Amino acid sequence: MHQSRELDKHAVALADELAPFLGESLLALVYAAEIQEDEIVSQADENFVRKHDFALDLKGPQPEGGTWGRPKVMRDDVLGARIRGSLVGISAAMAKLKGEQLEGGVATRFADPAFPVMQKVAIALINPAELSDAVLGFAAESINLAERLLAAATVDSEIKNYCYDFVSRRCGERRALLIKKHLAAGQIDKVKELMLPSELFSLGHEFYSDGAFGADYPWSFRQSALLDELSKGLNRAGLSQLGYPAASWHGIDTLALESPAPVEAMATYVSPHRLAERSCELKLQLARIFWQSGLPASIFKPIADRVVEKAMRDVGQASVQDWEPIIRAIKNINEEMVMETAFELINLWGLGT
Repeated sequence: MHQSRELDKHAVALADELAPFLGESLLALVYAAEIQEDEIVSQADENFVRKHDFALDLKGPQPEGGTWGRPKVMRDDVLGARIRGSLVGISAAMAKLKGEQLEGGVATRFADPAFPVMQKVAIALINPAELSDAVLGFAAESINLAERLLAAATVDSEIKNYCYDFVSRRCGERRALLIKKHLAAGQIDKVKELMLPSELFSLGHEFYSDGAFGADYPWSFRQSALLDELSKGLNRAGLSQLGYPAASWHGIDTLALESPAPVEAMATYVSPHRLAERSCELKLQLARIFWQSGLPASIFKPIADRVVEKAMRDVGQASVQDWEPIIRAIKNINEEMVMETAFELINLWGLGT
């Protein structure tokens, strides 16, 4: 009898601990039924569902109809976007958010400090002697070639199948399905938004290296000819400088640019900081900007070191494994930011006088 009472007591305590998680799960099921796969869910604050306000506090602002009234979209700087009110009719409130990028408020934002630190480690390991203009050009034109392939895939079934096979292997299952859906609809801009710099580089590089479509194929790509030219004087070790830290016999003192696992897999590793090690994305983004802007490889390392701080300044993650805000921040690095950083360094070095 005593053991039974003890078990009952522990069961009640356990139920109290599990109740919030069960409540969130049930709430999430309602939201999931109303969010379309290609709408806000891929860009949403991961705390969005948790912030649902049933307006049970009678002293607080009330939705139309009072407690549990008609749901309404609320926004503020502290909690960001959320919905207040009943779950009945939530589809109408969700419709108002369609296509929006839901950023969290200051109270729901998190930034993993390991990520910028690891970017700086990877940048510090760059050997400037091996990083040439040809290396930056090869990386940039591989990405350009990937974008041309995606455009050609909208009208050529063989290239479309080639791209489908690539994203099936290199992207998470859900993201791969979205990419295929947008590609089939000819929505190339949406496809490029969903793909990472490393994935675009790998797609272009693999296509060029495979020689899958011979000289008789009706499509020809200018980027392939450019890659032929750039590869003549290319130091292959130089491409590794755009990669991420890798272990050697002497420790983590080398870089490698290999095809990384799908970024979605970062959440499956025991170490929560595996995402922070993915430093190839920022370097490849910068490589393309350098090539397009005509900036020399000799200043890549100091500019990259400064750009990390600027790009990661306002990142809002839900956890250390929340990769989407980080990738958005990296893809937001543009020529203006790079040139601004270059002028800062020129003035710092006293070359502007």
